[in-house]
Order: sequence, then C-alpha cells, then structure tokens
Amino acid sequence: MKVVQGFLGMICICMCFVLMTACFGTHTTKVGLLVDLSGKSSSLGIPARDAAILRINAYNARAKAGQEIKLIIKDTKGDAKEARAKVQEFVEEEVDYIIGPFTSGETTEIDEYFFDR
Repeated sequence: MKVVQGFLGMICICMCFVLMTACFGTHTTKVGLLVDLSGKSSSLGIPARDAAILRINAYNARAKAGQEIKLIIKDTKGDAKEARAKVQEFVEEEVDYIIGPFTSGETTEIDEYFFDR
C-alpha cells in the first residue's frame, strides 16, 4: 500500500506543476500520461490514471477559456519498447508535458530516446 501511496503522491506533484503552469497559459495545455494499464504494473498505472483524470476534470471545471488541460493517456503495457513508441507519438502530437512512465525499464528507454534526439 505504501508503494501505491508514494506513486500517487508523485502523480499529484507532477499534476500540481502542470496545473500551475496551465493557469497562466492562453491555449489548451496538452498533457501526455504514460502508464501501464494492462501489464505487470497495472496495479500502479490504473490508480495513477484515475487520479490524473479526477484532478484534471476538477481543474477544467473551473478553468477559464483557453486555460483547459487536455489529458492524453497511453498504455505502455509495462513494456519499454512500447513506452518509447508512445513517447514518439506524444512528440508527433506536440504535447506540452509528458508524465511517466513509472518503471525503471520504461524510464531508461525513454531517457535514451530523448538523449538520442
């Protein structure tokens, strides 16, 4: 249970940063969320997704026009190569922020992607 609480705390910190910066924007902020929804770590990914959806919906309900956040969720399936492919999709979609992934293998693969660019 402590792992899930720490994981959700990390999601909350990331979301606070995104929400603070979106408040000063003049366009819809696109946020990509990479989580494992169907693999070995889905027990962490599903609550993280749900927490992000709740927080962004609450923010958007009060946001001024042009300051909304669009959450784009992609399933990494707990696979590093899949996570890299999803990051490439986010880059092509020109998301403003990417939150995740949250496993070491996926994170290492994504680090390599950005360092290679």
